[in-house]
Amino acid sequence: MDISLDYDIFNNLPTTVASLLGIIVSIAMFTYLFINQKVKLGFKKTLAATLVGIVVFSFTINTAVISVKIPVLPLGVWFLYFYLRGNRNNERWQQYRKFAWLGYILNFILILCHLIVIPLSHYFYPENKLSTYIDNASNARVFASHPSASPAELNRISLLNQIEKAREKKAMSMDWYYDTAIRENRSAERFPYYLTNTKPKTGGEEVRIFIERNGKGLLISTLKGQHYFRLDSSILKEELHD
Repeated sequence: MDISLDYDIFNNLPTTVASLLGIIVSIAMFTYLFINQKVKLGFKKTLAATLVGIVVFSFTINTAVISVKIPVLPLGVWFLYFYLRGNRNNERWQQYRKFAWLGYILNFILILCHLIVIPLSHYFYPENKLSTYIDNASNARVFASHPSASPAELNRISLLNQIEKAREKKAMSMDWYYDTAIRENRSAERFPYYLTNTKPKTGGEEVRIFIERNGKGLLISTLKGQHYFRLDSSILKEELHD
């Protein structure tokens, strides 16, 4: 069983919570079976049987947030069955069987625990909030990313004051292209500035941030798509265009 996420487990709160929950549930289930054995078996052997039972043949399901390998064939359980069944008329297999199947079931328990990452991620890192992508802008700087950009500096105070108030709007890519490249100037760029040295919320994905010519719009580019945020006032030292 394998689960991979687009976030760093040590920096992402939802992933950390899901991982801890999965570990706690796994330990609790193993402890319950171990304590309630009719025939007392050694801790190391029962733990080994459980770990072997985790081995499976699986197939992968990919989504935008999480990649999950779904267990299909219990290879570890089968291995223990054929290894133990010839000893003492299946007695040893009967003793270790529930631990082997516990290992197989734990694959699904861990998957279910990790599925809560999706709603938790939306709660802690909402995609429609600028603060998700810019949590720390104390060292932010502006660079021209296109030859059509005029000299400008970042108005850091204006940016910090508007992070929580910024409104997400629909990114009109085709309309922007028509306005800048066709109606105005073929060499013009609607977002000619690049905002650097910002930090997203801990666990949020890395982004690229472009500033609109008039300083009143931010285009956030992520691995999954783009988000456009409209500001009430310019975050550049001077408003270049309306």
